[in-house]
Amino acid sequence: MLPTIALWHATDANKWCSKRLCNGKHTLCRDHGRYYPTCPSHATSRIRMQQDFKDMIVNKHNDYRNKFAGGLANNTKAARMPFIKWDDELAAIADSLVRRCQPSRDKCAVSEKMYHSAEVSFALEKYYCMTTKKAALKKQLNTWFDPLNHLDKAPNLYFTTNAKNLGHSIYYYQVLRDRANRVGCALVEYIRPALVHQLLKCVYNCGVTPCYEELNPVYEHTNNKAGEACETGTHDVYTNLCSAREPMKLCGDSSELPSTNPTIPPYGNDFLDWTLPPIPANPPIPPGDDK
Repeated sequence: MLPTIALWHATDANKWCSKRLCNGKHTLCRDHGRYYPTCPSHATSRIRMQQDFKDMIVNKHNDYRNKFAGGLANNTKAARMPFIKWDDELAAIADSLVRRCQPSRDKCAVSEKMYHSAEVSFALEKYYCMTTKKAALKKQLNTWFDPLNHLDKAPNLYFTTNAKNLGHSIYYYQVLRDRANRVGCALVEYIRPALVHQLLKCVYNCGVTPCYEELNPVYEHTNNKAGEACETGTHDVYTNLCSAREPMKLCGDSSELPSTNPTIPPYGNDFLDWTLPPIPANPPIPPGDDK
């Protein structure tokens, strides 16, 4: 049915079944690219993620991140929010998840490559046949970018309550996560009962679950210029975001990163006056050993 996806899983089966990935129960382990029984048997089809769809997803993310990082609606500016890019491997994971036809936030979507803290956002849009898939996708993305009634949930930019209590606002925070710089998405549509259901799932290389401590906020803020902490400079177009070359902090790390340039403590004046301690005298030679 889906030869490209099936080939992906056939060649990578062993990798995705590693115990290090979801305790050997990763969604791509022994997955053959087919729809799961939870989908309607005769009214389900995968929506091809064509280039203009990818561009819309990435551009809308970066456009909103850029506005928010610059202090949209009097919010604090972001010190180091990166430019986000498309990732085919994360998209393959998302494809496996949407083929379950379940509008839920899947718990394990990591990969062994580098995304050890990947998380999923989803949006379900129901419409009649006269609505285009692209228009439905745009509406789905807009539900994640709506700041109304969201910011009061995390006034310190880190959560003080359980993620499950945040509801759909957690997807809003995911858009702003400054330790995420990769995203991959997939779409599926199915009819149940008379409406078309378009399900979108996106997997990010770093989620918001670790954002429960002050040292690992949704994003690092600044009272000065947006992007002032970017190590590689800011993006040419999205000037409040870091460049596409910006290295990322570890997703779940809630401690300050060690310096890569350790310094030797300076010597004080007392070092210059320091002398060797007196050398002890040799022990006496036992009788009879002096010959």
